[in-house]
Amino acid sequence: MVAGWRDAGGPGRLRQLREVTNLVQEDVGDETAPRQCELPDTDGVPRDHAIGNDVGEIRHVLTEIGAHAARQPIGQVKRIPSMKRLIVALALVVCSISCGSSPTGPTGNDVVDVAGVWNFSATLSSVTGGECIGTTIQPSVGNVVRGTISITQTGATLTATTRASTDGSSCTYTGTAGQNSFALGWQTCDAGRQIGATCTNGARRDFNMVTNSINATKSGNTLAGTQAESFNVLVAGTNTNVGVLVLNANFTASR
Repeated sequence: MVAGWRDAGGPGRLRQLREVTNLVQEDVGDETAPRQCELPDTDGVPRDHAIGNDVGEIRHVLTEIGAHAARQPIGQVKRIPSMKRLIVALALVVCSISCGSSPTGPTGNDVVDVAGVWNFSATLSSVTGGECIGTTIQPSVGNVVRGTISITQTGATLTATTRASTDGSSCTYTGTAGQNSFALGWQTCDAGRQIGATCTNGARRDFNMVTNSINATKSGNTLAGTQAESFNVLVAGTNTNVGVLVLNANFTASR
């Protein structure tokens, strides 16, 4: 751009460019331009998709400034009433590039579709803690619980219900879908509270569910991931907490 002005007018035009630059700095020194990213997209084109148009606008505004200055006699460049309008327009274009909106999370168009009824298997992989209840359950590692999981999806928002095929007990969940995976956290569970379970040593314990989560990835018509549950273990019939039981399982599903 500077080279073009020098070729067109020689040293005089280069001096004039310096004077115009000084005027620009004076004109915008006390003017706060509105941020384009705070304005609505009136043309229906998202600001972060319109960078090509914005570059064209920058060239147009610079050309208009240059043409206006070129019409002034050398050495007589005056304060231009419309200069502020031109500079504000340029600021808006630059701002629209630098502060355009960007996605902050998954939307309904870029999340995995997991809606429907799936047949699941949860294979117990580890038992941790739980005082005497943990010791009693430990031999069950490798056992499989089967059932269905019904998932309803609205965009990235999920609700789900599991139902075990052995006893019909169910849990409800809410969660979020990502690009190829999802996460669910429990809301209610029929088996969330166990009362009077007997340990191998004869002690009796109650245990209450604290957390229950499912995290899985979809590949074709299969889901694969993990399920984790934790429980507070209490002396039966009391509020005396004697441990925390953690159960982990490998979770798979198909449809």
